[in-house]
Amino acid sequence: MTLKTKSSFKNTIISLYEDYVERFNSEWNEEGSYEPCVICGDEEKGTGEYIDTIPEDQTEFIFLYIHHMMIGSDTKDNLKIIEHFLSMQGAMNTENRMQIQFLLGDSVPEVYVYVDNFSEVDLADTYGLTEFKMMHIYNANMKKWTLKTIRELIRDVKDDFRFDGYEPKLDYRYAGPLLEIKCRM
Repeated sequence: MTLKTKSSFKNTIISLYEDYVERFNSEWNEEGSYEPCVICGDEEKGTGEYIDTIPEDQTEFIFLYIHHMMIGSDTKDNLKIIEHFLSMQGAMNTENRMQIQFLLGDSVPEVYVYVDNFSEVDLADTYGLTEFKMMHIYNANMKKWTLKTIRELIRDVKDDFRFDGYEPKLDYRYAGPLLEIKCRM
């Protein structure tokens, strides 16, 4: 079912996004908020620092990502999907959701999403926005990754990229609830 007008769809999405930004900014400096992992400079020489533009990069990334979600579909079903996606995002992982970090991108060095299920994120769209070289997938509800789960996830990653015309070369390693995937196109 299509919403009454495209402008009401866009206005609803803008309002949801503004709520997300307000929530994100209020959580950013609280204890337990997201901790950056990309360090610029030389950490061994003591000149390494975490990227200080993460709050701006993150909110801009989410804005661009939901724009991709809006393309071609102004239905109530798509609105519910976008609303659910935005409700999961913030500076804190309040529901022990899966955290996916996109790291070492050419345009953005570090952004992340929280999702209930890996299939809720479009990797090819994210790659198009960030050109990430590595993903960290942290599943708080899992004590450790199994090879079966990793193989299934790697297959899903490849399928997502191939659907959009990419041919990924992936390497991975894991420890406990963290899976690291290096991506080359």
